[in-house]
Amino acid sequence: MDAILEMFSQVRDAVIPYRFVITSTVAVSIFVFGGLSWYKYNRNNFNEDAHSALQTLQQLMDIEVATAEEKDVEGKFASVGAKWKRVRDVAHNAYVDYSGAGIASFFKVYEADALLGLGQEKEARELLDSAIGKMSEGDLHDLFSAKLALMKMDLSDKENVKSGLAELKTLASRKDSTVREMALYRLGEYFWIMKAFEESKNYWGQIVFQHERSGHDSLGIKQPSEWVTKAQEKLQLMVSK
Repeated sequence: MDAILEMFSQVRDAVIPYRFVITSTVAVSIFVFGGLSWYKYNRNNFNEDAHSALQTLQQLMDIEVATAEEKDVEGKFASVGAKWKRVRDVAHNAYVDYSGAGIASFFKVYEADALLGLGQEKEARELLDSAIGKMSEGDLHDLFSAKLALMKMDLSDKENVKSGLAELKTLASRKDSTVREMALYRLGEYFWIMKAFEESKNYWGQIVFQHERSGHDSLGIKQPSEWVTKAQEKLQLMVSK
């Protein structure tokens, strides 16, 4: 202990001539690190507020629309249009307020959903495309990419249909994607509508084959997923015909 105290004493004596420089440096350090702590604290609060805003949006989505017999029922939207307008406005404002948050893209997804519900397909598609472009790769990126692809395929112009079809095929070809089965099923459905039955059989067959070969679906679940079950039903229907 004495040796340590002596060492500190020697250091103190050595730095006395530089006291002003060190004091100034310490003051700057306190300011910088204090500022960083303040920034971190406020950043955490900012992200918490963003998550709260996202939760509020989900709560809005969960509110039911009143039936004809339930007009003016408290706690329900008066109409589907009223619900989507409210979701659109809240999502838009949330993105404006929290555009710097890591989850900001999800506000755009909600707004795109609302625009789609209001029949503004072009605006919804553009907004969803913008949101996906800012998302990191992962399950949610794939999920919304599939949604965008299906939106494009549902349009009347050939270029969008072609683009959506290509995007869905890309997701269906990726064995590591958790939306692969859904993409395969939707492709089979598309070609069924187009009366390209062999194409449909091929896509639905891939879902069933994967499950039978591995004993589980693309999420690692042993029980057949919704898409496996649906594909099996479609293939049985084709055989019966």
